[in-house]
Amino acid sequence: MKKLLYTLLAISIIFSACEKEDEEPTKLAIGDSHQGGIIFYLDGNGGGLIAAPEDLEGTYEWGCLLTQVEDGGNLTQIGTGYQNTLDIVDQECSTEFGGIPAAQAAKDAQINGFNDWYLPSRDELYQMYLKIGQGGLDSNNNIGDFGSSEYWSSSESNFSNSWIVSFSVGLTESISKNSFSTKVRVIRSF
Repeated sequence: MKKLLYTLLAISIIFSACEKEDEEPTKLAIGDSHQGGIIFYLDGNGGGLIAAPEDLEGTYEWGCLLTQVEDGGNLTQIGTGYQNTLDIVDQECSTEFGGIPAAQAAKDAQINGFNDWYLPSRDELYQMYLKIGQGGLDSNNNIGDFGSSEYWSSSESNFSNSWIVSFSVGLTESISKNSFSTKVRVIRSF
């Protein structure tokens, strides 16, 4: 009798383990809450980009007016925001009207237990507008609760301008680095 019970118990454990192996892992989707923010981009390899759930408090200047970032800061593609942010912070530029530059504010951010946030590149920021901002045409339309504001990217345009995305209309534009009414929404990668 004991032998039969042990055999049944062993079979039960094996079936239980097999069922767990057959379960598919949860698939992430645009708009899901994940690792401290909202997913707005998936790279197809299990990674992607997450926007913070809200803007950093206040508005910022980009900084570095009339100074070209020496070792980068001008990349616009998806996947370049982190390096741009590091390049801008390493430049140690000041702002015209006081306060810290947008890239430094992004790098200093600590949100929902994560401290690896950065300023998105122009194309990353535009994807954010399209996927979880006002540009979305599906159920994810503005789930990021973005204002109808201009948001800084980490992409420098030239020695006096940097790229923004206007979340009221989805326009990307190169504006003066010392514009101080521009918001920051940080991102992180996973």
